[in-house]
Amino acid sequence: MKNLLKTVLFLTVLIIGCSASAFAKTPPGTVKIGQNLYFDKTPVSIIAWQEYVFWTAKEYGKNSAEYASVLPDTALFRATYGFAFDNYQRDKENCPIVGVTAEQRAAYCEWRTKIVRQTQRGNVVYTPATDEELATARKSGKAKKIVFPENEEGYSKFSCVARY
Repeated sequence: MKNLLKTVLFLTVLIIGCSASAFAKTPPGTVKIGQNLYFDKTPVSIIAWQEYVFWTAKEYGKNSAEYASVLPDTALFRATYGFAFDNYQRDKENCPIVGVTAEQRAAYCEWRTKIVRQTQRGNVVYTPATDEELATARKSGKAKKIVFPENEEGYSKFSCVARY
């Protein structure tokens, strides 16, 4: 009976320990800047946005309203980078995405939340970073590990924050 109790106690501690460590995990691509607050290491890149567009096309089809709604402003994108969004340029894939609206940013973060929750345990939620969160990240001791989105006239780059 004592062995059974020891085994049950051991398994209980093991399960609780594993669950706690899964939730304490840093979300992918982020740096912890506060209690339960994680900031993207870099602004959302062209390649990350292309993954979102590809997933949307696969899920809804290229002729769908959902697909059309995730495409960036093509004129602004071309003016910024000198090529069309759908004309893949390997040397530019890590550049920040431009030409996306606030609504598109929010939808991207919702999609990212869904994908990360499917692949990792935990209840992470991504949202576009606010000005206040940008300021908090800049003041944090982790600021050297972050490439901040520097907005220029005509377009804005963005980062996401994650919370558990």
